[in-house]
Amino acid sequence: MIQSSHPLLVCLQESKFEEISDSLGKEFLGQRLSNFSFLPATGVRGGIVLAWDDDYIGDFDLIWDSIGRWLGCSSLLPEHWKQHSTIDDWFLELAGKGNDGATKGVCTLAILVIWAIWCERNAEKSVQRIVEEINDTARLWGNAGAEHLAALVVVISSE
Repeated sequence: MIQSSHPLLVCLQESKFEEISDSLGKEFLGQRLSNFSFLPATGVRGGIVLAWDDDYIGDFDLIWDSIGRWLGCSSLLPEHWKQHSTIDDWFLELAGKGNDGATKGVCTLAILVIWAIWCERNAEKSVQRIVEEINDTARLWGNAGAEHLAALVVVISSE
């Protein structure tokens, strides 16, 4: 089913996989989704699989780069990312491990960027348009009560 719909990005929740070999990934994801990462299940609970088309991923890097530069946040710049074995490790490196307001704001923003990319996965929008929508949504979320995100956005917007 996944292969027949020709997706650019796939996120499977509750995958139940404790381990996914390259051969198993290619078997159920197909050749087009040549890269994948996963968060393993614990027993029969949980598991997340994220897979993407390499030809499409370049746009992700441009989106993250634009957002990182907009905020002046080097952890959001793809050029500073390290290779990670799990999505959890990548997210913690990206957003930070602290409990302060800035870390919480970056976590919220990272979730927003991931969500925006997911929503636009098959849209024919430009990277610039997606980044503008992320900027607008970040401000909207800040105004709606995401105080740590609002602090990031307000500081950057007032410069």
